[in-house]
Amino acid sequence: METQSTPPSHSINKTSLESMTTEKVNVKWHGSMTPNEQKEKQQQKQPTGYKTLDQEITETLIAKNNDTKEPINYIRSARLYSCQGHQQKAVTVLREGLSIVTDSEHHLMLQQEMDIIKSRLKRKIDFIAQCPYEIIHNIVGRVASYNKNMILVCSKVSTTWHQKLLNQKQIWRRIELDDSEFGNNIHQILPNISNLIEHLSIFITDGSAYKRHMKAFKKYSFNALKSLKIKAGSNLEQEDVQLLSDDLFVILPNVARTLEKLELEMPSCEEISMEWLLTTCSKLTKIRLDVYTLADDNIDEIQVPDTMSLTVLDLVTSETIPTPVLESLFRHSPHLRSLNLYSTMEHNMLEILDDMCPELTEIRIYDTRPLHYNFSDISKPTTIKPKGGLRHLKVDNIQSAIPLDFRLAKSSDTLQTLSLAIHPLIGHIKTLDDWRPFSLYTMTQLNTLEISTGPPAFCQLLPTILSRTPALQKLSLFSLLIAHDDQATRDALFDAIGNLTQLVNLEIVNVQINGHGFERMLMKQGTYTATITQEEENIKRNNTSNSQQPHITNDTNNSITTGLQYLCIDYCRGFKGCMLQSIAKIKTLNQISVISTEEDQVSEADLGDFIHSLYDNLPLVTTLHFDNMPFTTDIAKSMTKWDPKRFTKIKLGEGMIYNFGTKCAVKEILNDHFSIKFENA
Repeated sequence: METQSTPPSHSINKTSLESMTTEKVNVKWHGSMTPNEQKEKQQQKQPTGYKTLDQEITETLIAKNNDTKEPINYIRSARLYSCQGHQQKAVTVLREGLSIVTDSEHHLMLQQEMDIIKSRLKRKIDFIAQCPYEIIHNIVGRVASYNKNMILVCSKVSTTWHQKLLNQKQIWRRIELDDSEFGNNIHQILPNISNLIEHLSIFITDGSAYKRHMKAFKKYSFNALKSLKIKAGSNLEQEDVQLLSDDLFVILPNVARTLEKLELEMPSCEEISMEWLLTTCSKLTKIRLDVYTLADDNIDEIQVPDTMSLTVLDLVTSETIPTPVLESLFRHSPHLRSLNLYSTMEHNMLEILDDMCPELTEIRIYDTRPLHYNFSDISKPTTIKPKGGLRHLKVDNIQSAIPLDFRLAKSSDTLQTLSLAIHPLIGHIKTLDDWRPFSLYTMTQLNTLEISTGPPAFCQLLPTILSRTPALQKLSLFSLLIAHDDQATRDALFDAIGNLTQLVNLEIVNVQINGHGFERMLMKQGTYTATITQEEENIKRNNTSNSQQPHITNDTNNSITTGLQYLCIDYCRGFKGCMLQSIAKIKTLNQISVISTEEDQVSEADLGDFIHSLYDNLPLVTTLHFDNMPFTTDIAKSMTKWDPKRFTKIKLGEGMIYNFGTKCAVKEILNDHFSIKFENA
């Protein structure tokens, strides 16, 4: 806290002039002033300064010590201490004044000030009771964000605090019942705040916690509840899981009137019925279920409301989801925006979906249940007003593109991510016509494309597909089955990749790359490097002389606007050592992974030349991974000229080939230079 210093008693400022109405003021013209008066007037024109309370106290105490008989100094010191909240110090100063000042008039002034200060010592102010609502709201919000359990402690201070804090709706809007200190203590006030809770999460790790949390849920009223999440730990006994399932049939009807979002993570549960769930909680807009299997089995169709409000449907099961269940869900969910399925499918899921759910923007279909699944891994669906176009499409074991034709036609300016794992059997007997819809439309917003196990017919269309993705930044190709003698398709594919001017990440794994097309692709990508900043050029020039160069981070938005930054060529048949020199010309690279096959091993000379030129030619590289290549102590020694601060990871795989007895020497050389950043599998 700051106070304005007191101006000299003889100064005349603007405020005092304006406030004077009856007093006479003697004004002297500059020419009639003495030199001392002129100097004094100039000093008065200086701007008024400000002092802190501590500075004021220090100056007042000095004045008191210089003139111990002046009572005003004692009173002023006491008042300043009192403003700071130091009432005892104020009392001490006044007692000193009372012992020194003897005249009755000033002694009375000191005593009156003493009485005022002492009354403050006796009076206790409940600031929570005195503060306006807005200030309490701010204070409580800050405390709750740091330590919510502290709010529970504060609620026990007094009746006023208890009442005020319990009425702070923003604190109790989102509550978690778990094994934490807060999760256990919240039960003390749960009867008072249950009607304020809008989002409730219950984490159950053992039977005792389950019984306590669920008992509270069944006992109290949650009339404002909009979102409910129940997560059962993997170590929960099957008996407790069964009890939990039974309890859901009791508690969900009690909150169905307001419940909009339901998330159940109970991987061993077999009792959840989608028909009962959707009929009971008819206002649900988001459902996320992770269960062993659904109870809706051996039925032709589930009975659900004609038009549901579902916008998000996430289902994770270990057993197959019955086709009638899915058909009913899709048919009655016209506003569904996000569909995520992790389950074994009886039939072609895209054919089941067909043209239903026309507002879908996200489709993710995986044919197996993941070992460990977390709903938080799924991105939140977009809130943009639906156009009917897809933004994210990921499908495992896709058999044909024909069921997607009408959705792709609407997604040319919306689709951002396309990930396809083609069925290893059915997908490989399909013809060009089955995959042609992917090549018919220009996807102006597509930035990520992942293709796995592409059959020959699909690969023939892939160059055309790539030519229609001008904004593509990330391309991943896994196990493309291009016929060995189909060099035309292979060259066309890599020429199409070379024409992707916005490409940042390129990952090619287990793909045959022999022929001139792949080398042309590397050379073409090496031309998109014109925007390296001057700072990075300086790094390149100073590599050999300046060991304190700044560390370059792997940030695609750091200072590079175009150019390939991540390149992975793993287990690709036909890779030649001379291709490393083409890689060395892509100056924007910062991560490189090359794993050659046993049939196409890179020579020692080719790898050595690449390593010798890498540091100067590729000034942004921070991560390297090599495998199935010959490596010598000479190559390792050449790497010791590199600045270790620049690299974040260097890894040599298990398949690296060393001369007899040199593996340990290589490892010692690189470990000494790169410390923990060097990895040897």
